[in-house]
Amino acid sequence: MGEPLCEEDWLALVDEASRNARDLEQRIEVVELYKRAISAEPWSNTLWLARCDWVLSLYTDCRDPDAGWPEEEQELGQELFSLQTVQDLWQEAAAATQFRLNDSHELWNRWITIELEELAKSPSREYVERIRKIFFDRLQTPHSKWDETSQMFSTFLTKYDEPSYESTMVQITQMGSGARHLYAQREEHELKLQQAIATGDKERVASVMKEYLEWETLQTLMKPKKGLPQSPPILAVALYERALASTILGRDSGTWEDYIAFVQQSYTVNPEAQLGNPLYIVQRATAHCPWSGSLWARYILLAETQNLDFSSIEDIKHAATRSGVLDREGKMDEVIEVYTAWCGYLRRRTLNRAAEDEAFDVADAGLPGSLEAVQDWGRRLHKREYTDPLFRIERIMIQYLTQKGSIDEAPIRTKDLDWPEAIMELYIAHCNNYEDAHALLAAKDLVRRQFQLVTKRREKLAVEQAELYAQQQPHVVTPDPTDEESPGNSKRKREPTSEDANGNTHKKIKNEQPVADPEALRQQHLTRDRENTTVIVTNLPPEVTQTKVRQYFKEYGHINSLALKTEPDKLSSTCLIEFRSNDDVQSAFLRDGKFFGENQIKVESGTGLTLYVTNYPPPADENYMHNLFKDCGEIFSIRWPSLKFNTHRRFCYITFRNAEAASAATQLDGKLLENKYKLVAKYSDPAGKKQREGATAEGRELHITNLDLSLNEDDLKEVFAKYGQVESVRILRTHKGESKGAGFVVFEKKDEANSALELDKTKLKSSILHVELTQSRNYKPIATSTEKGTSASPVPDADGDAAMSLTSTADHPNKNQHALHQPSEVSNRTITLLNVPDTINDARIRAIAEPFGTIIKVVLRPDHQGAIIEYEDVNSAGKASLGLENYEITPGRRLKTGGMKDLFAQSSEVKSDRIVIGRTAKKEKEKASSSTNTGMSTSNLMQPSAPIRRPGGRGGLGQKKGLGFSGAKKSAVDSDATSSKPKSNADFKKMFLSGGKE
Repeated sequence: MGEPLCEEDWLALVDEASRNARDLEQRIEVVELYKRAISAEPWSNTLWLARCDWVLSLYTDCRDPDAGWPEEEQELGQELFSLQTVQDLWQEAAAATQFRLNDSHELWNRWITIELEELAKSPSREYVERIRKIFFDRLQTPHSKWDETSQMFSTFLTKYDEPSYESTMVQITQMGSGARHLYAQREEHELKLQQAIATGDKERVASVMKEYLEWETLQTLMKPKKGLPQSPPILAVALYERALASTILGRDSGTWEDYIAFVQQSYTVNPEAQLGNPLYIVQRATAHCPWSGSLWARYILLAETQNLDFSSIEDIKHAATRSGVLDREGKMDEVIEVYTAWCGYLRRRTLNRAAEDEAFDVADAGLPGSLEAVQDWGRRLHKREYTDPLFRIERIMIQYLTQKGSIDEAPIRTKDLDWPEAIMELYIAHCNNYEDAHALLAAKDLVRRQFQLVTKRREKLAVEQAELYAQQQPHVVTPDPTDEESPGNSKRKREPTSEDANGNTHKKIKNEQPVADPEALRQQHLTRDRENTTVIVTNLPPEVTQTKVRQYFKEYGHINSLALKTEPDKLSSTCLIEFRSNDDVQSAFLRDGKFFGENQIKVESGTGLTLYVTNYPPPADENYMHNLFKDCGEIFSIRWPSLKFNTHRRFCYITFRNAEAASAATQLDGKLLENKYKLVAKYSDPAGKKQREGATAEGRELHITNLDLSLNEDDLKEVFAKYGQVESVRILRTHKGESKGAGFVVFEKKDEANSALELDKTKLKSSILHVELTQSRNYKPIATSTEKGTSASPVPDADGDAAMSLTSTADHPNKNQHALHQPSEVSNRTITLLNVPDTINDARIRAIAEPFGTIIKVVLRPDHQGAIIEYEDVNSAGKASLGLENYEITPGRRLKTGGMKDLFAQSSEVKSDRIVIGRTAKKEKEKASSSTNTGMSTSNLMQPSAPIRRPGGRGGLGQKKGLGFSGAKKSAVDSDATSSKPKSNADFKKMFLSGGKE
């Protein structure tokens, strides 16, 4: 089961487990869960505080007769959770979080309060001295509440050691001056960070935190002024841990690498520093960013420097290569970096004078094996032979074989090299550096001969390509205007009624399509241009498979992907095939009119069949799209984008059967849907991709923070209207309708927005405004909508349609607001959906869940293939949990319901839009199946689902309470034979959904 990867997720998981702990064994399991959470986030003030509170509650409850513990559990609990255990834990927590400048006082104050209470119960000189030392240590540590701590110490001395009050306070004031100075240096950065957090803008928080980190790491290198303390590295470590645990930087591999590099550098300067083990830090880093080959490579190197045994380092390499995400960007760089680090380690093992034969045997097998693994990986990823252009592993092999004296064993392949000059250059460079003059001369002669062979081979290939191009040229000649005027000439333009019944004209006109706008179908030459490297093949046999189609066309070009569809009449199939290049498409046209089995197929260009569609209502699904374009023609397929890294994306690609249907569909561009959304339906044109439009992209939107909480939208508009025409004003609000102190103002013109920047750092009522241009955010892995909120539009369209934002609840406060937000009540009213495709947005989730009751909040988690839904009442949540179980949200994809634990057990969805060949196909299929079905087995799901909670007490894990309705009592004598018939699960479900009225 995958572990949570951030502070917030750990808290959610532990919170659910603690609420459902019903006996001592389950309570101890929660303690162990807290230990795992702290191990993953060792500097988290929130997790430490929650853990201490939990253990303190166990200490209290096992001694309280009213807590409801069985007598046996009370006795055992008193042995396990003693006062000393509680005090030791609080002390450990305070030590672990003491350098968190912003919030360490929250935990420390709780701890010192407990200690002072115990001192009051049994005062002693020894106890007084112990607490005095605690205060001394704290007041010499920089933190934001130094003055408050000093006041607490003053009160303590007055009560327990008044004779030494004056001398002690003078002493601690002098000793604490360094701590106060260190915090004063950082106070401005802390204030900026607090303001960024108050806005709720995660991107801004990350940006401010990065600036703070750069400044902090620089302080450790700077020499302080005379008489001032040197900035300790531990403050930078604490800040890195804050950033990685509480912001989106926890998923940024670059920040982890900066952190590890800083710790290593600090140990170089001061080997006695206590900053944590870099090996443990990099282990956590790879758990947070498993796609980073650089982090895995650093993990291997650090393990080697710390003298871990071979099997441990081998396990690290296996963990990296089995993660399955090293190539998530579609590149091989991260994969090669891991294997390069591994091969370097294998080679260095053999350099040790005490190296045994086993080290050489492992290197002999491991180096070629790694090279083969990289080539196989590249072949799977790129669907062609792959070679590292920098030959990193090959160079390590050359060094190893040279060191071993076995140069003749090096496999040199001169045939079919994509870049033989690079090998030749490396060969000459090696001989220059390591060989004598005779070997260098022989190398130069060999390279000269090979270069001549390569040149001849390329000349021959160029002639063959030129001949092939000449043969294909008549098929792509631009139509001549004079020929188009001749009605009898069918070579230039195909009319629907001019086809030869025998198909004799197919090869001449196979890529000619009737289109409404020639400009939209222009030739494009991009890296991956689906719309211009696609053909549509019709009249294939109905039982044909993708493998057969791929084999049929493999000689004519490299296939990237294909979509096969059987026609409704079951008499034939149609296939959309994407090739690597336009040249491959031209070759595929040679199959037009040929026979596939007993069927004569038709191959036509796919250019002009696909539309880019956006700005439709957020809940729209495939049925909506088919209905929207039903009068245009038949839709072949709809391609939805993944929301894994941006949940606010809302667009799709619709491919039609023919160009006429696509052309007709473009006429709906600009259509107003639901009197709110202006539809965008244009030909998909990667070359014509334009910059984002709208207020944010055009620089017309201002982001205002530190607003006086009493201000409303009209007040804000009145202030900013002095600088130009204000289109809209929005103040961010809480569920209760209270202002968050931040908002947005949109002007009609960019110049007006720039002029309004003059209001930055000006005072409005009681607050100093912070005004800046809104920055676009591209990484939005989680979507949260409240009340009737909807997903935001991708961007405002060219006509000025504003991006839809979450609806504020300010105008509709809930009358039971306080009760609604109690943790136990929220848990009872919340359900978790599992197995949600990463193409489904929060509006779609809301649409299927809303019929069961009023929804307070929907949180979409595509990173865990799920969603969290909070209802207004428990009954609605129970109905939804039953009603949505096994609901088919997309063809072949059914929802499951479960708890937070099940949600976090699911990893993100693994998909590929490229074809998979051979034995790899089965592995890829199993991998994708594992990803989409995680948590669906009965062993992984709680029985019954934990979120189904009803009035009358909370159900625990694996417990089931009443279903929210009262059934009739069974009588002793039943005159109706049918009424005594046992009810099935379907009957109970029907009764529950109808409110028990049957």
